[in-house]
Amino acid sequence: MNKKYKNNIIRCPDLKEDKYNFIRIIQVGAEHTGSTLLTNLIYGIFLPDESIHWINEGIEDHLILKTHSLNIEKLIKLFYNFKLYFCVSERTDHECVDNKYINYSNVLYIHYDEINETQENTLTNIINNVYNKFIRFFPKELFVNLNESQIKENALSRIINMNKLYETIKDKPFSFCNYLYGIRGHHRNRIK
Repeated sequence: MNKKYKNNIIRCPDLKEDKYNFIRIIQVGAEHTGSTLLTNLIYGIFLPDESIHWINEGIEDHLILKTHSLNIEKLIKLFYNFKLYFCVSERTDHECVDNKYINYSNVLYIHYDEINETQENTLTNIINNVYNKFIRFFPKELFVNLNESQIKENALSRIINMNKLYETIKDKPFSFCNYLYGIRGHHRNRIK
């Protein structure tokens, strides 16, 4: 399962360097909005070998965090000493983050339909679209010395490996969790 990524190194800037120390990416989304997939896309682009970290694990030591808390204002106040970038997953007919954040320069909304793999919306297309949004949204310094094709290949590999793993655990109880991808038995298609 541990497929090695090309040039298996942490490609993201070292958080100990002052100019990167205060940047944090927080994936925000209610359950059933594609939040796990979006979180894995973020990790695939920046830290393809790293396990998903939840916001309650502490913001100090992790570049990327996930939360189901939809109150972005509260997160901004709580973590005021960090430069926060929010990547919001949303889905029609599901609980959503308040639209008042849509004009915040540090909030990027990604609708479930944009990341849902279909015959027309292939995984390669999803990776390309997400990458293009991210390159325009996140600080340029997070992409220093990163090769576009390598980033996309790593993100694609992460999602393919996550999907393969899910096939092996999908019939396990929901209490079973894989921490690398943040997926559980019976994770998908649960009743909301």
